[in-house]
Amino acid sequence: MNVKWRPSIGTRRVLLLVFAVGVAWTAPPSASTPAPQKGGNKTVFAAAMDAENHPVTGMTKNEWGVREDGVDRTIVDIKPATQPLDIVLMVDTTKSIYPSITELRSALKTFGHTVLAGNPGANIAVMNVAAAATIIADNRKSPDDLDKALSRTFADQTQSTVFLEGMSEAAKKLMKSPSPRRAIVIVNLEGIPEGSTLQPPQVIQQIVQSGASMWAVSYSNDASRLLVIKEGGGAGAVNTEARQGGIGSGNTGQNRDLLLKNVPQGTGGFRVVIEVPTALEQTLNKLAAGLLAQYEVTYTRPEGPTPKLLQMGQVRDGVRISYPATPPK
Repeated sequence: MNVKWRPSIGTRRVLLLVFAVGVAWTAPPSASTPAPQKGGNKTVFAAAMDAENHPVTGMTKNEWGVREDGVDRTIVDIKPATQPLDIVLMVDTTKSIYPSITELRSALKTFGHTVLAGNPGANIAVMNVAAAATIIADNRKSPDDLDKALSRTFADQTQSTVFLEGMSEAAKKLMKSPSPRRAIVIVNLEGIPEGSTLQPPQVIQQIVQSGASMWAVSYSNDASRLLVIKEGGGAGAVNTEARQGGIGSGNTGQNRDLLLKNVPQGTGGFRVVIEVPTALEQTLNKLAAGLLAQYEVTYTRPEGPTPKLLQMGQVRDGVRISYPATPPK
């Protein structure tokens, strides 16, 4: 739900658009008052995109607003983020990707080349996700090294994924990153059964603790559509009319799709759903451009109780921003 209000920032009144988080990002509050913390400057990474998911650059701090727990904060600086990106690239490698393996490999390589060319020092780890979530390559900083890893992207013989386990492992890995600029990038096939046993609150908590943003591209191909038909259009059906993610078979499939739908924007990334694998390369390249165009937003927090909700907004028409809903420590 979008909520609009007109906060006072300095002597101006601006329109602040807020993304209301669709899931519980933190544990239930305790009955006691939160412990006070010292004030100071806090920094978050945010993305600004237009209606076609192209990054919007050149924005200034006079165009933005920041609130914590409904209280306006003073923005100190907004500038393009330059820190090295640390990325875990999670790829669906179930049996059903086989008909689109060529398009998938090409798209993954284009994504990697774009990121490495635009962000010197970036690190990309590749995780294949099918019946297990396995990191097949780590610490890839050059296009050639990354290409060697992505050339080993093959269709597994299994027909289900464990994306929740993969998200958990990716978050644990990124918790140790020396860079504050961290991202989980997911490329998944729609309608695939999910065999994860983890529950969403546990996975969300780990992602929030890692400080990573989530970015996702979900697509369909002939094999996944056949699988949906076989399932009778039930649990594995893909709602292409609404362009929303399909619900995988079983309760954990619903959990996976719930996370894919809500976590990206709630952590500062975004998700795109496409219907054909031929659009993978263009879409992943847009996602790479969005990551590269992140803003580093610095604002002042006074001494007081630890805030629970971060809200950000901007005043340009046709621009939407994605930011972490959990305030930085």
